[in-house]
Amino acid sequence: MNALVRLAELRGSLEEGVYYTEVMVGSPRPQNASLIVDTASWITEMTCAGCKVCGKHINPQFDIARSRTASLLSCRSVCPGLCHKDKCTFKEKYLEGSSLEGLWFQDQLRFDPGSPDGGGKGKGIFATFGCSFKETGLFASQRQNGILGLAPGSEAKPTLVYHIFKKAERNSHVFTLCLRRRGGYLTFGQKRSHGHAKVPLAISSHGKYSIQVQGMKVNGKTLQVRLGKAQLDSASTLTYLPPHAEKVLRRAIEEHCGPSHCGHPPSSGGDEVSRSCWRQGKKSLSMHRFPVLSWILQGMEVQWMPSQYLLRHENNQRLCYTFRPTEVLPDGSQVVLGASWMINQELLFDIGSKRLGLWNSTCQSPALTQPTPLQNLRGRAGKWPSPTPKSFPSILPNNRTQIMPFSGTSPKLAGILGSDNAMAVLLLPKTEMGTVWLASGLVLAGTCASLCAFGRRALWRFLRDLCKPWRR
Repeated sequence: MNALVRLAELRGSLEEGVYYTEVMVGSPRPQNASLIVDTASWITEMTCAGCKVCGKHINPQFDIARSRTASLLSCRSVCPGLCHKDKCTFKEKYLEGSSLEGLWFQDQLRFDPGSPDGGGKGKGIFATFGCSFKETGLFASQRQNGILGLAPGSEAKPTLVYHIFKKAERNSHVFTLCLRRRGGYLTFGQKRSHGHAKVPLAISSHGKYSIQVQGMKVNGKTLQVRLGKAQLDSASTLTYLPPHAEKVLRRAIEEHCGPSHCGHPPSSGGDEVSRSCWRQGKKSLSMHRFPVLSWILQGMEVQWMPSQYLLRHENNQRLCYTFRPTEVLPDGSQVVLGASWMINQELLFDIGSKRLGLWNSTCQSPALTQPTPLQNLRGRAGKWPSPTPKSFPSILPNNRTQIMPFSGTSPKLAGILGSDNAMAVLLLPKTEMGTVWLASGLVLAGTCASLCAFGRRALWRFLRDLCKPWRR
């Protein structure tokens, strides 16, 4: 196996509430899909063309009929779901009420075309996917049009990870997830040269990854809390603790800050923002005034910095906790370690050895590849969500941990945001590109015409020749 089998550049951010990657599915003209990276899900799915009970998403619905390499799974083959009229179907339900229904199909998938062996002209990953004909709840309201499930899988449940590593040696069954405050990367089959500190990784029969959390500290002081089994869920924006442990943690942070050192503490009542956010007092809000938290794992401690457990809100007028209380999950997990716990850490999921490696990281892409704007063969590019939420997320204590999108976000073209203005023209769809070039031509033609009218005779001749192509 190559040192780096697949590389997926991640988009999204903690502020947006979700991390996702854009992939290309099918042939000869691959179709784009935006898939939420989900370590707590086994299914990889996208909305299907013809779906009338689906939400509006970043990318168009996937059309199986347009792909020569796509084929629906029949009940005569290995069906990971239920059989209905010789078609292999699936129906997934989640704790807070969201659900997915559709058909299983096989096709090839490519990640970023700039990555080695991952896209472009090379062969894609031939795998089994879900094509959804019905979405309810959060699936219908999210901007992305699918999930990239990272459960290990088996022949009976052939996940994407299973297909990637099916022919590889067991000690190569590794993937690495690294989330920045904005963006990140996902690699398959690569063990970095530096040494990760590792802890035991449990994998349930349903493909859930978990580790043991033995305790927590606030500025080195151990809290009197009982934690235990912690599920790793990259699609959960927030991190969840047992109700008692969450109260103890809040109290310890507030005792460290005192009455006014960090600002006005969250209130005991009111809406979610009031209960979860610090307000600005006489001093400006600064994360540097808050304590450093630590998670005690089996044989090691992992620091949780204020920039991880606090999120800026309302133009920096508030700092909001990125953790919440939850009850015990069906798999017995008492803790959910979401994206807010994962950022600025390189997490190495060693499936073969059942170990989780952790390494402090800025999560820049591996040096073997350069980030490449994702485009399919027709030149269209994916879209990015708005960089900041218009409203604070409404999070249910017992929610579907896989997906927790912020409400009120709106899609924008890649490159329009932040410091990426230079890429705006390169990433515009073809119809908008034509408008840009036409407008540029008219401006240049107008400039040439103005100079031609007022220049001297020699200059006029020179500019006349220069302006000829624009006057035709």
